[in-house]
Amino acid sequence: GEQIYAKEFSGSGLWGTIRGVLGVTADVSHTTGLSIISHNETPGLGGRITENWFQRQLAGEEVPDGMLRVTDGEGDYDHQNGEIDGITGATRTSDSMEVILNRELDTLKNALGGS
Repeated sequence: GEQIYAKEFSGSGLWGTIRGVLGVTADVSHTTGLSIISHNETPGLGGRITENWFQRQLAGEEVPDGMLRVTDGEGDYDHQNGEIDGITGATRTSDSMEVILNRELDTLKNALGGS
């Protein structure tokens, strides 16, 4: 019965545009999911943003202080700290995803009046 919202996005990756969809709760306090639609990142490195393990991290992640952090891949399974694992060896793609996700969260907060 919870209301959720999804927004398509596009942003700059290392080699080109990353396009996807980000889902959030109505108050933008949690993400509900991420789907990467297309990208030009390096196969086997930044291209791993399409893998289930990476995208699943955004299912139910709390967004403390209105921001997410993409960290060095250390096996972060805490959905309440606002941190998701980046991709080892793909620092620029991981950094790009952090910028894109936070920009979209800010846009959604402004549109939905979230926290």
